[in-house]
Amino acid sequence: MLCSKPQAALRKKGFQIEETSSETDFMSKLPYYDVIWVISSYSTFLFRFVCRSLARSLACGLLFVCLYRYAAPAPNGFADAVMAHYRKGKPVLIWGDNEPLFTHANAILQPNFGFKLAGNFQGEGLLKLQKGQKSSTPQTGTMIEHHVTTGLVTLYEGYTICHPTKVVPSFQSIATATDGNPAVIIHDPPKDSRTGISPGRIAVDCGWTKLYMNWDEAGTARYVQNLTVWLLALEKKAGPPRAFDDYPNGDPNGLTPEVLLPQLKKLKIDYCFARIQPYTDKMVKIFADIYDKDERSQKHKLRTVSLDGNATNFLQVVVDTVSQSVAAARGAGGGAAAFQ
Repeated sequence: MLCSKPQAALRKKGFQIEETSSETDFMSKLPYYDVIWVISSYSTFLFRFVCRSLARSLACGLLFVCLYRYAAPAPNGFADAVMAHYRKGKPVLIWGDNEPLFTHANAILQPNFGFKLAGNFQGEGLLKLQKGQKSSTPQTGTMIEHHVTTGLVTLYEGYTICHPTKVVPSFQSIATATDGNPAVIIHDPPKDSRTGISPGRIAVDCGWTKLYMNWDEAGTARYVQNLTVWLLALEKKAGPPRAFDDYPNGDPNGLTPEVLLPQLKKLKIDYCFARIQPYTDKMVKIFADIYDKDERSQKHKLRTVSLDGNATNFLQVVVDTVSQSVAAARGAGGGAAAFQ
């Protein structure tokens, strides 16, 4: 089944699944869901995911429709229903593939955003993370750093893929296929000046064969989870990230970095932080300001070791860092290493 692996990946995040079997049913249920996926695929399935673990106070349902009828036109009202959903601030994930498996996608994209999907490229390549690039156009065969690509090392581009005929200013390319064309583009619209409502986010992926071919947990599974969470725009719906903190007022036992980190120093424990992505930089700086206070030796200051976006480097980093800590401890009369 085409969508069994994405289902499993999203179940791990606490989502529940429901199926239906037609575009008509899909359109009738749109008012009850928060996020929709539109995929041209081998049969007609519709999935509902209830986002419980990610946002306890929000009802986040995902409607998932697969429409594999080759060049069969989208039914009357289909694109209009999707756009009405989008204008209410609800996001859309559109999957295309090789010609002609983008009929429904183009029914949405061409009249409303001024571009369409086209082409039939033999893909099969692995896209790699383009380190240090967050906003520029990704180079051929790469992805830029973004919430969607967090934790990814590589991503299978798909077996045969299409591409957008152009990237309009309101869309951003975050991944480029091995043929040099955009592979994943996203749209994060501002608030409508008339209504005060921000339309939903949109993502377009040009190779839905990645949903069942060359699937891997560190690549496609993580990508599907990241992309779905990003589409929800939880930070817009419920304010700053602290709204999803289990303890927004601090640890109930009164534990703080100002209390805990000096205790590590007193026990002669070196603190090393393994950095995968830049999203933890602010936290590490706060920790370092506390941990390094009055520390004269560089050997025993808080260390940050970059994994270069590749978690597979973790074991070697641990070995190297512990070795350095042991060597420094011998010279200072004892010590240990703490890792985070």
